[in-house]
Amino acid sequence: MAAEVGKKYVIIGNGIAGTTAAAELRKGDESCAIWLITNEPYPLYNRVSLPRFLQGLLSEQKVMIRDLEWHHQQRIHLLTETTVVRIDAADRAVYLDRGGPLRYDALLVATGGWANPLTVPGVPGTNRVYNFVTLDDTKALIAAALESKEAVTLGGSFMC
Repeated sequence: MAAEVGKKYVIIGNGIAGTTAAAELRKGDESCAIWLITNEPYPLYNRVSLPRFLQGLLSEQKVMIRDLEWHHQQRIHLLTETTVVRIDAADRAVYLDRGGPLRYDALLVATGGWANPLTVPGVPGTNRVYNFVTLDDTKALIAAALESKEAVTLGGSFMC
Protein backbone atom coordinates (compact mmCIF):
# COMPACT_ATOMS: atom_id res chain seq x y z
CA MET A 1 0.00 0.00 0.00
CA ALA A 2 1.43 3.39 -1.00
CA ALA A 3 1.87 6.12 1.61
CA GLU A 4 -0.88 8.71 1.58
CA VAL A 5 0.22 12.01 0.10
CA GLY A 6 -1.01 15.03 2.02
CA LYS A 7 -2.13 18.38 0.75
CA LYS A 8 0.28 20.73 -0.99
CA TYR A 9 0.60 24.21 0.47
CA VAL A 10 2.48 27.15 -1.04
CA ILE A 11 3.18 30.23 1.07
CA ILE A 12 4.57 33.34 -0.59
CA GLY A 13 6.32 35.40 2.08
CA ASN A 14 8.84 34.34 4.68
CA GLY A 15 7.94 36.89 7.35
CA ILE A 16 6.35 36.12 10.69
CA ALA A 17 2.91 35.49 9.12
CA GLY A 18 4.15 33.10 6.43
CA THR A 19 6.54 31.19 8.68
CA THR A 20 3.96 30.89 11.48
CA ALA A 21 1.39 29.64 8.98
CA ALA A 22 3.87 27.02 7.75
CA ALA A 23 4.57 25.88 11.33
CA GLU A 24 0.86 25.63 12.12
CA LEU A 25 0.19 23.68 8.92
CA ARG A 26 2.92 21.23 9.88
CA LYS A 27 1.43 20.80 13.39
CA GLY A 28 -1.98 20.08 11.88
CA ASP A 29 -0.87 17.77 9.07
CA GLU A 30 2.29 15.70 9.29
CA SER A 31 1.88 14.41 5.73
CA CYS A 32 1.40 17.73 3.93
CA ALA A 33 3.99 19.32 1.66
CA ILE A 34 4.83 22.96 2.42
CA TRP A 35 6.78 25.39 0.25
CA LEU A 36 7.74 28.75 1.75
CA ILE A 37 8.99 31.26 -0.83
CA THR A 38 11.06 34.39 -0.18
CA ASN A 39 12.96 36.75 -2.44
CA GLU A 40 15.50 37.27 0.35
CA PRO A 41 18.49 35.01 1.05
CA TYR A 42 17.55 34.47 4.71
CA PRO A 43 15.09 32.46 6.75
CA LEU A 44 12.81 34.39 9.13
CA TYR A 45 14.42 37.29 10.98
CA ASN A 46 13.09 39.97 13.31
CA ARG A 47 12.63 43.22 11.38
CA VAL A 48 11.79 45.04 14.61
CA SER A 49 15.37 44.28 15.76
CA LEU A 50 16.98 45.89 12.71
CA PRO A 51 17.43 49.34 14.31
CA ARG A 52 19.34 47.77 17.21
CA PHE A 53 21.42 45.75 14.73
CA LEU A 54 22.14 48.99 12.83
CA GLN A 55 23.25 50.63 16.07
CA GLY A 56 25.58 47.72 16.86
CA LEU A 57 23.55 46.69 19.90
CA LEU A 58 22.61 43.28 18.50
CA SER A 59 24.54 40.76 16.45
CA GLU A 60 23.13 39.43 13.21
CA GLN A 61 22.67 36.06 14.90
CA LYS A 62 20.37 37.69 17.49
CA VAL A 63 18.24 39.16 14.69
CA MET A 64 17.57 35.71 13.24
CA ILE A 65 14.43 33.90 14.45
CA ARG A 66 14.63 30.68 12.40
CA ASP A 67 17.52 28.92 10.71
CA LEU A 68 17.76 26.50 7.80
CA GLU A 69 17.95 23.54 10.17
CA TRP A 70 14.54 24.42 11.67
CA HIS A 71 12.99 24.36 8.18
CA HIS A 72 14.64 21.01 7.51
CA GLN A 73 13.37 19.55 10.79
CA GLN A 74 9.85 20.82 10.07
CA ARG A 75 10.01 19.50 6.49
CA ILE A 76 9.24 22.98 5.16
CA HIS A 77 10.80 23.60 1.76
CA LEU A 78 12.29 27.10 2.04
CA LEU A 79 12.96 28.63 -1.37
CA THR A 80 15.22 31.64 -0.85
CA GLU A 81 16.16 34.26 -3.44
CA THR A 82 13.13 33.15 -5.43
CA THR A 83 10.50 35.42 -6.98
CA VAL A 84 6.97 34.46 -7.90
CA VAL A 85 6.37 35.73 -11.42
CA ARG A 86 2.82 34.48 -11.93
CA ILE A 87 -0.02 32.81 -10.09
CA ASP A 88 -2.54 30.76 -12.04
CA ALA A 89 -5.44 30.37 -9.60
CA ALA A 90 -7.53 28.34 -12.07
CA ASP A 91 -4.73 25.80 -12.51
CA ARG A 92 -3.61 26.14 -8.86
CA ALA A 93 -0.01 26.79 -9.83
CA VAL A 94 2.67 29.27 -8.81
CA TYR A 95 5.32 30.10 -11.41
CA LEU A 96 8.78 31.08 -10.22
CA ASP A 97 11.70 32.95 -11.73
CA ARG A 98 13.63 29.70 -11.39
CA GLY A 99 12.10 26.27 -11.22
CA GLY A 100 8.47 25.43 -10.87
CA PRO A 101 5.66 25.56 -11.43
CA LEU A 102 4.58 24.63 -7.94
CA ARG A 103 1.10 23.14 -7.86
CA TYR A 104 -0.90 23.64 -4.70
CA ASP A 105 -4.10 22.71 -2.91
CA ALA A 106 -3.99 25.95 -0.92
CA LEU A 107 -2.05 29.19 -1.40
CA LEU A 108 -1.27 31.93 1.12
CA VAL A 109 0.15 35.27 -0.02
CA ALA A 110 1.80 36.75 3.07
CA THR A 111 4.24 39.23 1.55
CA GLY A 112 3.63 42.08 3.98
CA GLY A 113 4.53 45.64 3.13
CA TRP A 114 7.42 47.02 1.16
CA ALA A 115 8.81 50.55 1.11
CA ASN A 116 8.61 52.40 -2.17
CA PRO A 117 11.90 53.85 -3.34
CA LEU A 118 12.24 57.60 -3.03
CA THR A 119 11.42 59.19 -6.40
CA VAL A 120 11.63 62.94 -5.78
CA PRO A 121 13.61 65.01 -8.30
CA GLY A 122 17.35 64.55 -7.90
CA VAL A 123 17.17 61.04 -6.42
CA PRO A 124 17.13 58.86 -9.55
CA GLY A 125 20.73 58.00 -10.38
CA THR A 126 22.01 59.25 -7.02
CA ASN A 127 24.25 56.86 -5.07
CA ARG A 128 23.72 55.95 -1.44
CA VAL A 129 19.97 56.42 -1.16
CA TYR A 130 18.65 53.53 0.92
CA ASN A 131 15.43 52.03 2.14
CA PHE A 132 15.49 50.57 5.65
CA VAL A 133 13.24 47.54 5.60
CA THR A 134 15.30 44.38 5.20
CA LEU A 135 18.39 42.80 6.69
CA ASP A 136 20.26 43.53 3.45
CA ASP A 137 19.15 47.19 3.64
CA THR A 138 20.59 47.33 7.15
CA LYS A 139 23.88 45.74 6.10
CA ALA A 140 24.19 48.28 3.25
CA LEU A 141 23.52 51.15 5.68
CA ILE A 142 26.16 49.85 8.09
CA ALA A 143 28.74 49.61 5.29
CA ALA A 144 27.93 53.15 4.07
CA ALA A 145 27.96 54.57 7.61
CA LEU A 146 31.48 53.23 8.16
CA GLU A 147 32.65 55.36 5.20
CA SER A 148 30.47 58.45 5.77
CA LYS A 149 30.68 61.57 7.87
CA GLU A 150 27.14 62.89 7.22
CA ALA A 151 23.71 61.38 6.71
CA VAL A 152 20.10 62.47 6.21
CA THR A 153 17.12 60.43 7.36
CA LEU A 154 13.61 60.78 5.90
CA GLY A 155 10.49 59.03 7.09
CA GLY A 156 9.34 57.76 10.37
CA SER A 157 8.24 54.53 11.94
CA PHE A 158 9.60 52.16 14.54
CA MET A 159 12.51 51.62 12.13
CA CYS A 160 13.78 55.23 12.17
